[in-house]
Amino acid sequence: MNWKILSEAEEKILEYVREHGVITKNDVIKLLEMSASTVSIKLRKMVKNSLLRQNGKARSTNYTIVK
Repeated sequence: MNWKILSEAEEKILEYVREHGVITKNDVIKLLEMSASTVSIKLRKMVKNSLLRQNGKARSTNYTIVK
């Protein structure tokens, strides 16, 4: 199996989603205390790597764990 090393930020995001079921961009900004643009890049990367699934568009976007 090809294991990927996750960053500390990615681990925190996944832990939050496991606990709450869903996460938004604003949740990540508060959780990691990062800028909106940095958070967007991290979330896009996690979606691309099949760690998270993007649900919705624009302001209603949230992310869940890919099953």
